[in-house]
Amino acid sequence: SQGIANTVWAFAKAGHASPDLFDEVGKVCVESSRIKDFKPQELSNTVWAYATLKHKSSPALLNEIASASLPRIHQFKSQGLANMVWAYATLNHHPTPTALLDKIAKVAAPRLDEFTSQGIANTVWAYATLKHPSQSLFSNIANVWTPRVHQFNSQGISNTVWAYATLKHHNAQFFDALANVALTCINEFNSQDLANTVWAYASRNHDAPELFDAIA
Repeated sequence: SQGIANTVWAFAKAGHASPDLFDEVGKVCVESSRIKDFKPQELSNTVWAYATLKHKSSPALLNEIASASLPRIHQFKSQGLANMVWAYATLNHHPTPTALLDKIAKVAAPRLDEFTSQGIANTVWAYATLKHPSQSLFSNIANVWTPRVHQFNSQGISNTVWAYATLKHHNAQFFDALANVALTCINEFNSQDLANTVWAYASRNHDAPELFDAIA
């Protein structure tokens, strides 16, 4: 299992798409039920690799990975949790069993200080992209990460406020803090990030005049 996971991870890390190889790996893993032997990091690395190379033709493999991960999700490192939800969202594949996303949210909640800012942004972006609300996770993230917002870059800020607005989850203190950080790096935002950020604040009726002036 380690050889399989390492191989697809290496191809993804190199940015080298190999559809035939990834199709074959998916087929072999599903037919042999080999996925259940994968360790937590191998599970997250494998689904991350498929998402990184946008390889969407192995839905059965994605569900096998979800099934194998569910009973062991508490063994995953924070990076593995973030990578997993990001991967399913990138592939626009709502994992079956659907309980996986709720379980990840529950396991992640007490460990949010272990996440990187990118991991947090990717996680909330993933839940929003999959249209899977998690009130408690989003509330906990806002509480834990409001004092740490300076760690977010422009894309992280944009993805985070977009995710909160998309799932209609609002935390005024968190949004204020993110707006203040956005002001310090406004020149780093691309046009899509700016558009998403403006939309997020407007859709939640959150007043951020200095941010809007800076963007204008």
